[in-house]
Amino acid sequence: MDINKLAVVYVRVSTQYQIDNYSVQDQRSLESLAARYGFASVEIREEQGFSAETITARPIMSKLLEDISALKVGAIIVSSFTRLTRDMDDIDGRIIKKTCRENDCVIITPEKLYDFSNEADDDLADLQFFFSKIQKRMNLKPMIRGEYTKAKNGGFVGLPLSLGYQYKWKEETTVKGTRYVADLAINEDEAEIVRYIHTIYGEYNYRQIAVLLKERAGRGEIMYFPIKYANLRKKYNSPVRKWRSSDIRFVINNDLCIGRMQYAVNSKSAYLRGLDPIYTYRQDLRIIPDELFERNQKIASVRKRIHSRSQTSPHLFSGLLFCPLCDAVMGGKHQSLKKKTKTVERYSYSCSQYNHSGPQGCPGFWVNEREVINAVLPPFLELLQKNLREHLELASATNQLHTQIEGEIKAELAKVNQGMKNLVEAVRDGVFKGEQIKEQNSELQEAKRRLEKRLNDLHDSTRLQKEVAAVLQVFDGDLDQVITDLMKNRLRFNTFLRLFFAKLQIEVDRPGVGWRKGKTKGELPDCNARIKKFAFEERFAQFIEQAGITLPEAFKQAENYSANLWTNQGSPCIWYPYPSQNPARSFAINSMPRSHFALFQK
Repeated sequence: MDINKLAVVYVRVSTQYQIDNYSVQDQRSLESLAARYGFASVEIREEQGFSAETITARPIMSKLLEDISALKVGAIIVSSFTRLTRDMDDIDGRIIKKTCRENDCVIITPEKLYDFSNEADDDLADLQFFFSKIQKRMNLKPMIRGEYTKAKNGGFVGLPLSLGYQYKWKEETTVKGTRYVADLAINEDEAEIVRYIHTIYGEYNYRQIAVLLKERAGRGEIMYFPIKYANLRKKYNSPVRKWRSSDIRFVINNDLCIGRMQYAVNSKSAYLRGLDPIYTYRQDLRIIPDELFERNQKIASVRKRIHSRSQTSPHLFSGLLFCPLCDAVMGGKHQSLKKKTKTVERYSYSCSQYNHSGPQGCPGFWVNEREVINAVLPPFLELLQKNLREHLELASATNQLHTQIEGEIKAELAKVNQGMKNLVEAVRDGVFKGEQIKEQNSELQEAKRRLEKRLNDLHDSTRLQKEVAAVLQVFDGDLDQVITDLMKNRLRFNTFLRLFFAKLQIEVDRPGVGWRKGKTKGELPDCNARIKKFAFEERFAQFIEQAGITLPEAFKQAENYSANLWTNQGSPCIWYPYPSQNPARSFAINSMPRSHFALFQK
């Protein structure tokens, strides 16, 4: 043991909830042990919120072992061996012991100093590591099962704080006495920002919302992102930081904002194996309505399949247009031309192969966005308004069978509820014994759960019919105006197009790049833009084929090369409405996740 080396007090707790609690303060006070054994130089290193199951996930411990190997550290001071490791396979314990033995480092606890050059201490350390593993197992199993039972009964078992929420403390009285426990509550100032993010998500992507919030926070209109934990506030030396795209993504996907709490969902714990995940709802934690949350999940599911560069592009046909000469993707170009009285925005597309390789790669092709709109929009509107309407009408028709089934399920639920009331009365009168009560109650609870699930599934189908009916109202109105309004938000319109098209090639009556040279304005011929090739989105193409829908003339005259495209294109995969009454057809209205309906909603 070299007392001239550094002695390190290693402080660790496993979870965010234990940070800066009494255990941490007790571990910090172990600094006095260094002087007891003659170490003059001592340092405290803290690793709060990290489990001891593995070294690789603990950067402070990894650095400590590196310093021991570099002969900088001569002693590790801990409250117990459980602070060093609780590895269930004893691997980490052997690594720590081997590193300390080879580099003359000791481990000091309040009870004893362990010098691994001594065989007795070496063997005793093996027992301590073994007991640490056993203690972890004994602590975890009843704790996790207790948390599961508490969560099943609607109790709060702990969640990391997210935007819009704060902890509140309340008294809880049990047979062991009264104690203060944490619970969640809405933070109204932050909740307003959550509502604002969900409201504008249909018009902006994650990055754009983050930039908008940073700009508004800079002007003092809203707060910066609040940092919830003390260790992070210390890291940033501030209670707030700038907004990030990841913050917006978490807010959009966080189902706590509709009051839904979950436990044991996607859990890998061996102690929860075989147990069903738990979902509970608390209205006091609801920030936004279900309809707004579901709408944003639909939009997010569609945007996942759009390249990030296309999401930020201002071009209506980004990622969809391909060169008719070489089949390379067309890149967009945006120009702002300042004139005497106004600024003119001009959008166009040119062949990326020509831009990258010059005439050797492609003769060159350029097209104005206005010409693409003139070629694609009229046949597209004809397809939507005339050809698809009758199939949407069939899909939105009320299914009498569903109505009948719903009535039967409600009647059975009423019987089950009455049976549960009768069971309570029978127990009160002493008719049944303990085992009989348990068996009868289990049967009734299982029947109720099964019937409620069937009823919820049926309601989902009915809600879908109502949404299709809402789309029909759009079709019955001025669809041209709806599309025009949709084009004002370029990302939203591009997302809408990707529900129907995977690829488009537009052909015009001109040779290629540079065709204007040497010609005056009056000599320029008409572009006569037209669709040369197209590919529908895969599921939409299958729906068109199996439903026997007649395509507009512009699509009939163009070449359809969908079959050669679907294996390598990443277009959104959407199930489209289909009359479920026809058993010969493979698509059903119930199988459509309704992502595209959200595009019609404000």
